Amino acid sequence: MLIHFRSPLEEVLQRQNEILELIGRNAPTSYVLHKIIELIERQYPESICSILLLNSSKNTLYDGMSPHLPNEYVEAINGMKIGPESGSCGTAAFLKKTVIVSNIEVDPLWNNYRSLALKFGLKACWSRPIITPSGDIVGTFATYYRTIRIPTKEEQRLLDLYSYMAGIALEFRENKRKIIQLERYNRITNLPNHEEFIRQFDHLKELNPNKKSVIMMVNLNRFRMINTARGIEAGDFILEETARRLTSCLTKDEKLFHYHSDQFIILSNAYTKEQSNQLAEKILSVFVEPFDWKNQQ
Repeated sequence: MLIHFRSPLEEVLQRQNEILELIGRNAPTSYVLHKIIELIERQYPESICSILLLNSSKNTLYDGMSPHLPNEYVEAINGMKIGPESGSCGTAAFLKKTVIVSNIEVDPLWNNYRSLALKFGLKACWSRPIITPSGDIVGTFATYYRTIRIPTKEEQRLLDLYSYMAGIALEFRENKRKIIQLERYNRITNLPNHEEFIRQFDHLKELNPNKKSVIMMVNLNRFRMINTARGIEAGDFILEETARRLTSCLTKDEKLFHYHSDQFIILSNAYTKEQSNQLAEKILSVFVEPFDWKNQQ
């Protein structure tokens, strides 16, 4: 009987293909990230892996997947600011390069988090920024150890590989989100469009077929004349301002949709005539003030 033993390289390639196949099958991103952590922790049982995601507008990191770190520790670092002395992960995201801390107890990068890490027996942490194929930093991939430790060349290569796989998964998620945004939302007002209205209305009826709802349509009279006479920029302003005014007067139970170029729809749970009339009056009230565009009304 012939027994084939796979080389370490073959093992790595197989794992890489498993991850790419999951991404290609449109598996949930959380599942893909969990699988990446599972693979590396299986190969190095003493490691504890963590994926943090970057909020680029706030320059903070929040938990993306840390299944085996203590919950109290994860909650404490959730929302940490990136910076030159923000532990391994905050520093890696700030410097945009791998940060290796072999001894948390003495490394100055951990001054602000040392007692927290040591409380849970975390002695070493290596972190690499997660960079998407298009070059955006979207988070960090870290491995913790309960002993003082520096990575071997093989471990560094695997950290690079799995962080790259995480970058592919996160970019795929973002691209999917953008596609959904384009398909379901109006590009000018960012309101859900007619397709999203139909989808949500059908879903609402499936959940509760006997529940009454009110649908009101707002039609902008002579909108095409404005587009023709004053240009598309003026027309876009009218649409944006209409969306802003309507949104400001609606409650969380009243949903606004940009149904067509000059048509908006409000979907409400109002079910009595009095409630419907109140909603109509509220909608009309936002159009009392004239639209002021470049000192023109």
